[in-house]
Amino acid sequence: MIVPVNARGNDTTAERSPREIRRDATRKVFRCDSGRATITSREANPRSGHRLILSVRVPTSQPPERPGQILREEFIKTGRLTQAALAQRMGVPIAKVRGILSGEEGITAETALQLEAALGVEAEFWIRAQFVWDCYRLREVERRTAVLEHEGKTKRPKS
Repeated sequence: MIVPVNARGNDTTAERSPREIRRDATRKVFRCDSGRATITSREANPRSGHRLILSVRVPTSQPPERPGQILREEFIKTGRLTQAALAQRMGVPIAKVRGILSGEEGITAETALQLEAALGVEAEFWIRAQFVWDCYRLREVERRTAVLEHEGKTKRPKS
């Protein structure tokens, strides 16, 4: 059972109604490389109105995963879907799905909404994952540029 805690780490079960406690007891939590996911007790199904709620955790010791990597590892490699089936559910050409999986295409707001409809995973998750990846890439470019500029300033021309 998941025990909810407040910002101080104290158990907040006493502050919650019995209905909320029962609802949380029926949820399963699992960890994956990309973060933490909460799945309701009934399978997440876009047609039934249930949504899979995922959160993005930003690792500090390694680069974050691209949204395409998350999609590949959580849905394609596990055998839940094929690329063709995902493309059909999203209503897009298979080339677009392949582009997302390979990292050639990013997740736009429109793509995030299509993924939400196809998979039941909130659009906000996909947008956040893309944002985290984009920020990481920009920081890496800035860091590398700063290193190159620093090296250029410290080297003196030979006379």
